[in-house]
Amino acid sequence: MELSALYQRSLPVDYYREASFFQKEQIDIFSKNWLFFSPASGLKRAGDYITKKIANIPIVVLMHEDGNPRAFVNICPHRGASLFTKPCGHSASSQIQCPYHGWVFNAEGRVKVMAGPAPKDEKMCRDLSLTPVKLASYQGLLFVHLDPEPLAFSQSLAPLIEIWDKNQVDFQSYEEPLEKKVLGNFNWKVWVEGFQECYHCYYVHPQLKNDFQLKDYKIINYDLFSVHSCERKESSEQTGKNNGVWSWIYPNIGLPVYEYCFYVLQVNPISVNQTELCYYMFFQKNTSQEQKKVFLDFWANLTQEDVVICENIQTNLQSSYFKRGVLSEVRENGVLHFHNLLQNDLSRSQQKIEVTNFC
Repeated sequence: MELSALYQRSLPVDYYREASFFQKEQIDIFSKNWLFFSPASGLKRAGDYITKKIANIPIVVLMHEDGNPRAFVNICPHRGASLFTKPCGHSASSQIQCPYHGWVFNAEGRVKVMAGPAPKDEKMCRDLSLTPVKLASYQGLLFVHLDPEPLAFSQSLAPLIEIWDKNQVDFQSYEEPLEKKVLGNFNWKVWVEGFQECYHCYYVHPQLKNDFQLKDYKIINYDLFSVHSCERKESSEQTGKNNGVWSWIYPNIGLPVYEYCFYVLQVNPISVNQTELCYYMFFQKNTSQEQKKVFLDFWANLTQEDVVICENIQTNLQSSYFKRGVLSEVRENGVLHFHNLLQNDLSRSQQKIEVTNFC
């Protein structure tokens, strides 16, 4: 079937249901890009730490005595135990001790103490180090990169930082974030695709349809991010009075901005058909408790509307009756941009995966 110049094919269905693709994405996408980790507000003093799994990659960020945080893969190189087992907390020392055999690592991740009898090949053991993770901070937000020599965060996302600075965006002027998590039974890309267009908003999100001029919804794509904008139709208690502004950072971060609140959404893959949505809600400091409740009710409804449709899509992708969709270059240009970035990353790998070729 020939498609007009205004449409392109979407990704093959195997991308959403094959475990081999999920494993490849961990290596070629989530290990090769800057990823949002968490707000820095949980690291106030030496010894404070935060742990997270991003695409099943365990990472710990620990505040050092010099006032600078350090990041490592949260796995002991001795026998593979987790170094920290709680989501966050405080360690009496900025040194790291494995809870399994008591090995101690210094702030640079080098072995300092090996508990028990000295091994015959002590040099080999001392050469074992924690895997370091590159860490960047921007306005109180922490980002990580697993490549040992990545392009600096400030260079990688320079155009987005320039937009934020030009518009005097001050993330640190907000209250400390409220964290929310939602678990959905769908592939992470299904959610990102929904975020990267508002074509569906006419039919899925009545509050957005009521408040915004959706026919004029715009997405401008940049190298590694997109900026969404839409003029308001009328103000509402739920979404405020400002025009709509939503940003997306490849591969898995959303940054919607409303009058009373902006939030960071981390679309975190758990498995090929399960995704954890991590939300960090930053409210303006003068926002009342009542207004917070109104906004959180709006957010909960909006999120549930998307969860329902995404789980429905994933179920159908698992069937044998859907092969490959089509995307509008006008209304789904953000999705096409996401697909292009994803396929570019996957194509760089020498590891080949067979794809079922559907027309």
